[in-house]
Amino acid sequence: MAERHSYQEAIDILGVAPYTFRQLLDDYCDLVFSEEERASGELTAEQLETLKKIIQLRGEGKAKDKIREFLSESRTDEPQEGKESFLVEKMEQLARELRRSEDRRVEDRDKLLTALMRTQQEIQHLRYELSRQTSRKERKKKGLFSRLFGP
Repeated sequence: MAERHSYQEAIDILGVAPYTFRQLLDDYCDLVFSEEERASGELTAEQLETLKKIIQLRGEGKAKDKIREFLSESRTDEPQEGKESFLVEKMEQLARELRRSEDRRVEDRDKLLTALMRTQQEIQHLRYELSRQTSRKERKKKGLFSRLFGP
């Protein structure tokens, strides 16, 4: 016999408020279980997993009709294809995000290198200016007689 959980246990396992749990049952009861099963006040492990998936999809910002569509697809005769297409979609999304992240990293690296080169040029310029000013001051320190008659 399959392991069954009371509604209170399900609320604890799912980590949702009772109000949210009731709302999930109202919105998706036809996809989770039949009316007779709902009246029993218990959930099987499979039904609990379905509710977990609904909560996950809601957390990802999916609309109610998209969640229903996804759950309907996963209950068809070919559930593996529905899961595979979901996984493929998720992998493509991750690949796009990874490419964007890599592009940003390369752009940031280029900006940093450009800033470092400019800073290095400024430092070289300041050193040159400093050495030029220092040599002028040394020339000014010499008196009139030392300039005329040498050191």
